[in-house]
Amino acid sequence: MNKRTIIIITTIMVAIPILVIVFKWYMDKINSIDEKELYEVNETDIYMKMVIFPTGIFDNTYYFVLTNDASLFCYKGTRKSDDIRRIDFTELFEERKKIEISEHDFQYMVELLENMKKDLPEEKGFAWDSWNIALMYDNKIYEADYFLNKSETLKKITKKIVELSPLSINLPSWIK
Repeated sequence: MNKRTIIIITTIMVAIPILVIVFKWYMDKINSIDEKELYEVNETDIYMKMVIFPTGIFDNTYYFVLTNDASLFCYKGTRKSDDIRRIDFTELFEERKKIEISEHDFQYMVELLENMKKDLPEEKGFAWDSWNIALMYDNKIYEADYFLNKSETLKKITKKIVELSPLSINLPSWIK
């Protein structure tokens, strides 16, 4: 090997770890903005959480947080857990938006959620290779297959959240 080849190989060996560190720092900085906004939501202010996600993959997860003051936080990202109780349920946010919903819409959601407690028993588990809904309300988690869900109340809640979301919810056409 000549001297020039050794310099090129050494430069590459030094540059790659530096590029990896810079890339990781950049991604952490981008995601920390998203996570910071999520963490700023005090757990006691959360009225309900809802997730719509494909079970076969971790990305394309839609995460919604409705707060007591009628703020709706909407996120699309990569899921790192199946436990909706975790504040870091998603690890990367491709998109995020926050809106204030109207008092009328908030009251409609309150009524639906109260009815859901009577209409849908708390369930654990979900179907594989499908799209699922996980909803956390009043310290209970309700999970259902998006397509096979039989609860009219959960269907109305899901429809309203999708309607209110400032993010474009791209679900397969067969489940809309």
